[in-house]
Amino acid sequence: MNQLVDLAVNRNTSQELPTTPECELCGGGDLRPEFAGVRDRLRHVAGEFDFYLCEQCKSVSLSPFPDESDVAGFYPASYMVREPGPEGGLAGLLRSIEWKTLFLPVYRSGARTVIAMTGLKAGRILEIGCSSGYQLREFSKLGDFELVGLDIDELAVNHASKVLGLTVRNKTLQSADFAPNSFDLVIMFNVLEHLVSPLEMFGQIRRILKPGGY
Repeated sequence: MNQLVDLAVNRNTSQELPTTPECELCGGGDLRPEFAGVRDRLRHVAGEFDFYLCEQCKSVSLSPFPDESDVAGFYPASYMVREPGPEGGLAGLLRSIEWKTLFLPVYRSGARTVIAMTGLKAGRILEIGCSSGYQLREFSKLGDFELVGLDIDELAVNHASKVLGLTVRNKTLQSADFAPNSFDLVIMFNVLEHLVSPLEMFGQIRRILKPGGY
């Protein structure tokens, strides 16, 4: 049986909230405003957004919901994580400490947890939203895996492919157009809450998973 090791809440709407909206996750029609006039505190994205709560399943999402073409613009260059180089001084020391105590342990733990849950020792792995590739790279240390990544951030994809030598594409899952039964494992870390249509993504993932895949 196909198994997807992830959960999230989200909802897809049109640019204008319809008179009788339906929750993308549960189909419930009772949505009410939860937060109004929210701005990006980091000032990367202009404008104000309202959040609506589904009374049935309690998921919360933006309204108006961004178009898929807008989403890539929400990720500035500073969003991407890079392993620090041989930089000296206090700034270099702080970046090195941050990498060794925060980022690297999280990547290692994520990969080890997934492998412990699935028991996989070999196979083909796809990471959706792989960013700069460090999480995906950790799987190469845990088995005989063919690794493939997807991300909409062009800078992150270039880093993953050119610096880490990974097979990563600057595409969405839909535009990548993988054949059915292509992967033994599909992973997403902190991704579902960013998606326009999370349920549609689950359907696409199920299509590309091999029988018994995770």
